[in-house]
Amino acid sequence: GNPSPYATAWPRWLLLTIKALCYMMVAWAVWPGSWISGVWPAYAQLFVIVGDHVGRRAPMMDDILSKYKGQTAVVFLHQLPSVLWSALILHQLSDQRRGAHMRAHRLAGYVILASA
Repeated sequence: GNPSPYATAWPRWLLLTIKALCYMMVAWAVWPGSWISGVWPAYAQLFVIVGDHVGRRAPMMDDILSKYKGQTAVVFLHQLPSVLWSALILHQLSDQRRGAHMRAHRLAGYVILASA
């Protein structure tokens, strides 16, 4: 069929790589490098329970659990905006969504710039 008038000129492999990295960033910030690790004390215990359940506990777990402890400002000014940025980039790179929802695309662009 005819290409979308909003189609990007970027190589497909590059778009797929960027999308995969954004998905990874969102997944990482939710678990295990969670934004709640420095905000919700019970998260550390949950992390240990899951680690014990799967039968292993990686050495990095303690680093992750203590990384944001007592640094709420860092969590809310760095980690949460990075998740928002990564999730919205996925929307920005979708030709179908961009063409069908141009106003949302533009608004997402403003939010991306503000969160960067």
